[in-house]
Amino acid sequence: MVKRTHTVLLAVSLVCLLAVASAVPILVADVDAEGKEEMMVSGKRALSVRVELDFNAGWRFIKEDVAGAHEGDFDDGDWRKLDLPHDWSVEGPFRADLASGTGYLPGGIGWYRKTFRLDDAFAGRMVRIEFDGVYNHSEVWCNGISLGKRPYGYASFGYGLTPHLKRGGAPNVIAVRVDHSDYADSRWYTGSGIYRNVHLVLTNEIHVKRHGIFVTTPHVAEDRAGVEIRTTVVNQDKADRDVVLVNSVFGSDGGCLATVENDLTVSAGGEIEITQSIDLSNPLLWSPDHPHLYGLYTEIKTENGVMDDDCTSFGIRRFDFDPDTGFFLNGESMKLKGLCIHHDAGALGAAVPIQVWERRLSIFKELGCNTIRMSHNPPASNLLDLCDAMGFLVMDEAFDEWDGCKRKWVKGWNKGIPSLKGYGDHFKEWSERDLREVVLRDRNHPSIIMWSIGNEIDYPNDPHPPNAEALVPMAKRLVAIVKSLDTSRPVTAALASPETALFADCLDVVGYNYHEDLYEKDHFEYPGRVIYGSENGKGLKAWLAVENNDFVAGLHLWTGIDFLGEAGAWPWRNSRAGLLDLAGFKKPAAHFWQSLWTDTPMAHLVLEPGKGSEAKPTMVCYTNCDSVELLQDGESLGEKRLSGSATRVLRWRVSSEEGVFSALGKRRGAVVCSASWQAPGEPYRFLLTQDRETLSGNGRDVAHIEVRIVDSNGVRVEDARHEITCVTKGPARLIGMESGDARSHEDYKSNRRKAFRGRLLLYVQSGTEPGKVELSLSADGLPRANVHLKVEKKGDEL
Repeated sequence: MVKRTHTVLLAVSLVCLLAVASAVPILVADVDAEGKEEMMVSGKRALSVRVELDFNAGWRFIKEDVAGAHEGDFDDGDWRKLDLPHDWSVEGPFRADLASGTGYLPGGIGWYRKTFRLDDAFAGRMVRIEFDGVYNHSEVWCNGISLGKRPYGYASFGYGLTPHLKRGGAPNVIAVRVDHSDYADSRWYTGSGIYRNVHLVLTNEIHVKRHGIFVTTPHVAEDRAGVEIRTTVVNQDKADRDVVLVNSVFGSDGGCLATVENDLTVSAGGEIEITQSIDLSNPLLWSPDHPHLYGLYTEIKTENGVMDDDCTSFGIRRFDFDPDTGFFLNGESMKLKGLCIHHDAGALGAAVPIQVWERRLSIFKELGCNTIRMSHNPPASNLLDLCDAMGFLVMDEAFDEWDGCKRKWVKGWNKGIPSLKGYGDHFKEWSERDLREVVLRDRNHPSIIMWSIGNEIDYPNDPHPPNAEALVPMAKRLVAIVKSLDTSRPVTAALASPETALFADCLDVVGYNYHEDLYEKDHFEYPGRVIYGSENGKGLKAWLAVENNDFVAGLHLWTGIDFLGEAGAWPWRNSRAGLLDLAGFKKPAAHFWQSLWTDTPMAHLVLEPGKGSEAKPTMVCYTNCDSVELLQDGESLGEKRLSGSATRVLRWRVSSEEGVFSALGKRRGAVVCSASWQAPGEPYRFLLTQDRETLSGNGRDVAHIEVRIVDSNGVRVEDARHEITCVTKGPARLIGMESGDARSHEDYKSNRRKAFRGRLLLYVQSGTEPGKVELSLSADGLPRANVHLKVEKKGDEL
């Protein structure tokens, strides 16, 4: 069972709200006289202060450009009903005439509309809508009034709705047009639509500014920590207001640890920033092994009571990069054992439920990974929440291209004529705004240790080979923007040509992409430069360059997980660079890196078939033990020591594949772990594994069902390719089936899919009603199998 760590984060983040024990407003489904479903923001149980609402449910969608769809009275009754997040590209179909870079999936233009009402309890409230990500070229309207546009598909953004709203229960309409007509505008799969979460935020006229809380820990020791809090208070009233700003720190048990308050006057229509400090005794330090989190509860008070409140999760830690000794966290030397990731999840496209990331990150933990590079764009904010809670260091990356677009392959990698569309067309106008958004939104996450301003901006083979000297003014400009907002973290970039000092000297720490060969030379030539691998191949050489050089802070393998797009020529539709495939199943390379990165005893056996009629098969063992003894049907085939293998992999030539092979991992002569391998027989039945039995009835919770086709001994049959049909009954739905097959063009929204390597992953999402769920699986030649879940009634959610 996967540990549900994101619930731990939720408890920490909201512990201060639990302390005040206030009731929560709700979104209530309503139906007007014409039978049109709307959402009522009900104030019957409303807080007197800030309200943040999940605004994902009850949207209408159409995939075409429709004249007049921005108007409030437009009739969208025949549009498709759906809940966000939503990615229309992954709905397909795959087509060979589309772009290999974006996975041969379509783009296009789509419209989203949502109708809601605000009752009288919210009269006088300031209302804002927040989008975590829309791909791409979005424009948003409220009741027919344009609020703004955003070309960058990875930027979060918000718009004030207050002047445009109808109060007293009258209907309001949010309309969003998304234009992803240039579907070949990226080097990897992007998705299309409102693919991340949307929230509605209601405040009083006096409130904390958007992204207006910044928590740092400039002084950290074992016995005490200094917490610094910068808060920006906004007054949208017509008169000056005297307020009291109160900040309180809470522990994970809900207890208040310290409070600080200040009196201040905020001028009419103005804002003020104030810095406060709190000392904490014996702090629990945040680290990958112990990701302790605190809650900061912020209140703005007047003589009339609390005008606004907010809660911020943060961690206490200190870290340093040193040009000679690498990376230190809380005073201890640590190598960055990193993986690069893109943002999609195969069958689910770019609209990835947080439980899917939780499962993936849990597997990363098993492999010994402690660092994630968000390549090559800002991630979803809830993924960063998860990194905080689960203990992953993060490199938060803003851009893949600056002024001037990179090649985007259409017919396959390095084939044909590339597309030259992309964010580079909008970089001059939007880069500062988008970069500010990244830093302001994400700077309270303890997981983040680096801001990256770009990936391979200096790549020499793109249409306009960049001149290092020409890149310097822009690099300095972007670094200055970051440092104007946050000086607690270094600024970096992932460089394709790091030997060029002009660009690299603009950075605090320098990322090397695939240039382990330059580490020692550049360390000698640039003794003050901090060096780490920002993108690396998966061969042992990449790790030895880190392990054998104290000055190299770590690396980031390309990649943690296979991802859609960046594909070869049709029929290949996705990159196969991951340690895990699209379904999150481990490849042999994952076990190899687990053997390099972890201390817990492990061994894993893989058979390499012999080549040619005379060649014998080889049994391969990945292990971190001192030695391994291999047995075949209980008879020893010899013991080998890991220190005797230059490749750090143990191999035995075996005479046949028959029988059961067992690997006994030993340390100091004692068996500490084991692994086995057995050749499969004929497909016999399904073996089903589920990561949970109960789902919350919130309409978002996800369970993973792993389907294996096994023989009569329970051994997975790797060449089994049965088409599997899944029928779901009860208050849950099948939202995807993923096999990991890079050449499959099956419909991702179907309930049928062929197994690949004898397995398949099912994603099942809860509905909003309680009840029992049954999934029935069938395939020709195999007995039917069932799996059961239960959806529990959703409780009140803060």
